[in-house]
Amino acid sequence: MVLKLYAAIGSPAVRGTLLTIEALGLKNVEIVPVDLFAGEHLKPEFVAKNPLHTVPTLEDGNFILWDSHAINAYLVNQYGKNDALYPKDGQKRAKVDSLNHFDNGYLFARVAKIIGSLFNPDQKTIIKEQADALVEAYGFLEAILANKPFVAGDQLTIADLSLLATATTADALIPIDAQKYPKITAWIKKLKALPYYKKANEEGLQGIAGFIKSKLGWSRKKYARYLSSRLACCKVSLKMVLKLYSAAASPAVRGTLLTIEALGLTNVEIVPINLMTGDHLKPEFLEKNPVHSIPTLEDDGFIVWDSHAINAYLASKYGKDDSLYPKDLQIRASVDALNQFDNGYLFARFAKIIRALFAGASGIAKEDADSLVEAYGFLEAILNKREYVAGKQLTIADLSILATTTTAVAAVPLDENKFPKVSAWLNRLKQLPYYKKANEEGLQQIAGFLKSKLSS
Repeated sequence: MVLKLYAAIGSPAVRGTLLTIEALGLKNVEIVPVDLFAGEHLKPEFVAKNPLHTVPTLEDGNFILWDSHAINAYLVNQYGKNDALYPKDGQKRAKVDSLNHFDNGYLFARVAKIIGSLFNPDQKTIIKEQADALVEAYGFLEAILANKPFVAGDQLTIADLSLLATATTADALIPIDAQKYPKITAWIKKLKALPYYKKANEEGLQGIAGFIKSKLGWSRKKYARYLSSRLACCKVSLKMVLKLYSAAASPAVRGTLLTIEALGLTNVEIVPINLMTGDHLKPEFLEKNPVHSIPTLEDDGFIVWDSHAINAYLASKYGKDDSLYPKDLQIRASVDALNQFDNGYLFARFAKIIRALFAGASGIAKEDADSLVEAYGFLEAILNKREYVAGKQLTIADLSILATTTTAVAAVPLDENKFPKVSAWLNRLKQLPYYKKANEEGLQQIAGFLKSKLSS
């Protein structure tokens, strides 16, 4: 059967999937070009396949999947000759998942923010705060690579391929200083020697790099000098008790608490992290998680961060069955895609609002509110013919999106008339017997903060 990949090769997400296809040696993939500038991704026939109207989108018979990270995992699971690129070992797979989410939520998100700004005809330079954010992500990636040849350990995985496509694009925006980021530089050099690198990444990279050069001109050298003046960031059995480093106000943490309750795990020690006093920036925490994010899970010396990766790991290792994270490859791929939707769309747009309020903003910027409402619309479309986000049964994707959505509506209320599917889904999930225990207390904390900021 011929697979169809709807693609625009300028996209680093697309190129991460093209690298995966080449690494797997797949020959039965038809590349269907999607002209984003002509709005082909917004045509009804494409939106019917992917309500988020993003590329890449994969069509495998009647099965349709979006999000490059979910697609890459699906291709290895379904068509890989072995599991080298996406190991079946629970701990190794959890590491790969967490780094896929790092790509989506950190590196790719920050690259996309800059490129999105440059599409404004009047924008001729990179906004300083966006440059700072990308430089910070370089620091995180350098720390991740500190003691390993590949991002997840000793072998090449799909996380390397996604991050390679993103990092080479980022380098076209703000050059990666080899002196300050020697690990990243060596890693990129090593991966550029892959026999399929040029075929899968180079043409699309040159296309987007040409656009960047045309927009920035000599200002790219200015930002290279700017980068060189920056300091690298972040120097950085069931009877066994798991440790979850957390702050309940975080929707990501509450998505994991909901998963823990859904699995009936009673052997989890909650270790509070006070973000306001900088507990997450202390050396002992950075040693566990160089991205200094919560939640972070510790399981007998194994450490994994990113709530979505943690939830998948817990369900895979400790679940009595696979209902929350089905082993069926197509259903699992759909769950993975929706976890990425939460990370890259819903959570990211809410997080932008909350960061602005913590920085002193007295209200929510209209463009940020509109962006979050757009994400509500995507979720409405996802739920159009489904009881749960991935289909007919509750999964970890529902629990993560539930925690994010209940938090988001405290900032930008959900119009029940405009989004009836989302409203009905929320009401149904609020009836879960563990909902109040896992979500309510932390939700009230962040809702109280939002009320104090927005009513002042």
